Amino acid sequence: MLVAGDHATNDLCSDEEGSWKHFFTEKGYQVETHLIGLGEYPSIQELYVQHPRKDNSIGRRSKMANIFTVLGLVQETVSS
Repeated sequence: MLVAGDHATNDLCSDEEGSWKHFFTEKGYQVETHLIGLGEYPSIQELYVQHPRKDNSIGRRSKMANIFTVLGLVQETVSS
């Protein structure tokens, strides 16, 4: 899960019946939730940028690399 969106909020961390949190709470477990998507971790962001840095079929940067650079999540690197 790159972002913690509606699914994480409603189906996993909600106090409503049917969520994972509710299920485990009802079983007697103490549940603490953290709504953080994988995309918020710098190491994951770097994987998304470095791995598909270039689309080999057409020789241009991937859209994900462009998005992360524009958002300032990673710094542009110059390759020689």
